[in-house]
Amino acid sequence: MKKSLIRTSFLLLVLLIGASTSWAQKLPATARLADKKEYAGIELYLNVERAASEDDPAAVVSLWLLNTNTGRAVRVLTTNPMAQGRWSEMSGHKSVSTPLTQIAAAEKALFVADETDLILLEGCPDARNVWSYLVDLKTRTAKQLPTNSGLVCFFDEGPFILMNNYRYDYEGETGRYNVIQAFRPDGSFVGELPLGPVEE
Repeated sequence: MKKSLIRTSFLLLVLLIGASTSWAQKLPATARLADKKEYAGIELYLNVERAASEDDPAAVVSLWLLNTNTGRAVRVLTTNPMAQGRWSEMSGHKSVSTPLTQIAAAEKALFVADETDLILLEGCPDARNVWSYLVDLKTRTAKQLPTNSGLVCFFDEGPFILMNNYRYDYEGETGRYNVIQAFRPDGSFVGELPLGPVEE
């Protein structure tokens, strides 16, 4: 309980500071609510800054925090369609630190379980794989998770983040396999469970 209150207080502090500085702004009218949950009147929004097109297949999207009590908002980041995945550095189960300026896509955003200063951000910039990032509001940093098929669910005991992943030729078996992986909020790997082959 004390841990949750500290995190909620931090989130409020971010927006209170923002309300008195130039980086506190009005939420764009086109922004959409990303997570039905809110913490102490703080809501999470995504806004499409530039829609995808034939010439630019990846949209540019911004992530916002809104203080529903004051109406003031803070832009956390804006995606960069030119950002590259860190797949070679994520071999195995290692999450990789990623600057907020190097997040490729954002189509989904959620507060992570009761971690009110942590957001899971997901997008599909390559029309195949879901790229997942843990965005830490406290440090204004992010980590890309070594997964490619998006969130399964949050598991409060831990808490753990359960992610879906596909692989080929898993543990000597040929074909494409689905694997559920568990991570802690700091991005560290806990374990995995193979679900078997996928019919393609």
